Amino acid sequence: MDNLIAVIEYLARKTPVGSPLRSADWKEVPGELRQRAQFSSGVEQMRVVQGITDKLAEWADSVHRDPERAFMGRSKFVAEMRGIIGAAPGDSGELTDIASRRRLELIYDFQTFQAQSYAQFKLADTPEHREEFPCDELVRYEEPEHPRGDPIYKAGTEASISW
Repeated sequence: MDNLIAVIEYLARKTPVGSPLRSADWKEVPGELRQRAQFSSGVEQMRVVQGITDKLAEWADSVHRDPERAFMGRSKFVAEMRGIIGAAPGDSGELTDIASRRRLELIYDFQTFQAQSYAQFKLADTPEHREEFPCDELVRYEEPEHPRGDPIYKAGTEASISW
C-alpha cells in the first residue's frame, strides 16, 4: 500500500508544462526540473499536457483503489487522450505525432514505469539499505569520450567503436 501512495504522491508533485522543446533540448534542462515537470516533447498545448496529467492521476487512483485495474489502464488512457487531443480517425503511427497510438502508449508506459520505479526507490530508501549499499548512486566524474549525439553514432545502427 505504501508503494501505491508513493506513486500517487510522485505524480501529484509533477507540474504540467507545455513546451516546444524536443527530446534533445530537454536534456539541457536540469534534471531536477525535468523530474518535477509533466511534459511531452514538442507538445505546447496545455490542455493536452494537463490531460496527460489528469489521466495518469486517474490511473494511480484506480490502482490505489483496485490494483487489478492497473492492467487495463493503457488502452483507456490512449483512447481518452485521443479524444482530448481531437485526433482524427486513423493513426499515423509516428512518434512525433502526439495523437498516434504509438506515442500515447510510450507516454503512458514511460510515466507509469517512472512513477512505479520512484515508489520502489522510496520503499528501499531506508537507513539499513543506505548502510548496506552506501554507494547506490551513479555519479559521473568524467564526460564520456563519445556522448550521445556524437557523429560516430549513426541513426538506426549499432555503434562500432574501435579502441
